[in-house]
Amino acid sequence: MQKLDRGDRNGFEGGLRGKRVEIFAIAAKYGASNIRMFSSVASGDDRPNGDIDFLMELELERSLLDQIALIQDLEELLGYS
Repeated sequence: MQKLDRGDRNGFEGGLRGKRVEIFAIAAKYGASNIRMFSSVASGDDRPNGDIDFLMELELERSLLDQIALIQDLEELLGYS
């Protein structure tokens, strides 16, 4: 997985959209669906210390460990922590 370059704003915003398929694949792996992204990054008005926020539904039988793994995989993909 190639991380997004936060220093290049145009490349980063386009790259974030380009990671959509990978984001959905990671979410599905951990039982997440109905994924929504919001924040300054999502709107294109982010700052160097900005973050990306996700809202999603998880299958009821998923555990806290699934949630943690989902977050870690998304952080790795997107270069955020």
